[in-house]
Amino acid sequence: MEDKLQKNIIILKDRLHVSSVLCNRSNIYYSRIKNCLLFPNMLISSVSMIFNNQNFDSTFLRYYNTIINSITVFLLAVQTQLKISENADIFRSSSNSLLTLLHEIENKENTGILTSEFVGTCNERYDLIMGNIPIIPSHIRDKTRTEYGGKFHLPIMINHIPKVVS
Repeated sequence: MEDKLQKNIIILKDRLHVSSVLCNRSNIYYSRIKNCLLFPNMLISSVSMIFNNQNFDSTFLRYYNTIINSITVFLLAVQTQLKISENADIFRSSSNSLLTLLHEIENKENTGILTSEFVGTCNERYDLIMGNIPIIPSHIRDKTRTEYGGKFHLPIMINHIPKVVS
């Protein structure tokens, strides 16, 4: 029984570590997209303010403002529709939750008080966290699978590759 419990702990710790890496990389990815979409809006707003304070022809300003406002609304709509900010926040929060759970397991392991009930509870918490995250971009899954495959037990979301035991 002790051997099976220890094996389950090792698998869970590996999956927590790799899942945390996946969430962290996804957070970085979505945060970059968010920043790339926000920068043009800030630039456009600044330039618009300068143009609007100059003595340009009112017809020019009307067309200019219409075009600029359309671009701004489009960029905001893309960000809203793709839930860029929301995904970045969910991935950041999930990464932190996974690391917290990993540290709890390591603390219990250090004190030598690991029970099957504790492991079962940790598995349930892991499943709950993983069930709430959005889809991880495929290039992040592929990179992580390549980097960690065979070295760690991988989560199901990246093909559930087992660790190669030497």
